Amino acid sequence: MDTTQFEHILQRFGYKRTQAKMRILYTLYTASKPLSISEIASQVRNFDASLNTSTVYRTVHQFYKDGLLKQISSGDVAPAYELGEPFRSYEHHHLICTKCGYMESFMCEPRHTPQQIMMNSPNFASYKTHSFEVFGVCTKCS
Repeated sequence: MDTTQFEHILQRFGYKRTQAKMRILYTLYTASKPLSISEIASQVRNFDASLNTSTVYRTVHQFYKDGLLKQISSGDVAPAYELGEPFRSYEHHHLICTKCGYMESFMCEPRHTPQQIMMNSPNFASYKTHSFEVFGVCTKCS
C-alpha cells in the first residue's frame, strides 16, 4: 500500500491529508503488531518531533470512531490499535497473553462472515466492524 491509497481512504472518509494523519497510518501499516496510543505517539514523534502528542491521541480516537482503525482490547493492558477494514485485504484475529500482554495475529476462516451474521439478525441494520481475540498464557509466561 502506498501513500496515495492512504490519501484516497482519508478523502473517502472526509479527512484532509495532514502530516500527522499520514504518519499515524504509515506507522500502523508498518507495525508488526497492534500498537497502543502511546507507542503510536512515540513512533510518530520519533519521525517528527514537532507533531503534538495530543494531536496523535485525538486523531487515533477519531480514526477508531470512524472505523479506520480497529481497537484490540487485551484485558488490563491499554488497548492497542491496528488499521481497520478499509486498509486490510485479509481477515485475522489475535492471541493475547493474559500475564504479559504479548499479542500475535493468526489467520482463521470464519464459518460465517460478520456481514452474513448481521444480515440474518432482525435487530441490527448495519455492520461496522468486529473483533475476535483468544486469551491465554504465552510460552514465556507458562
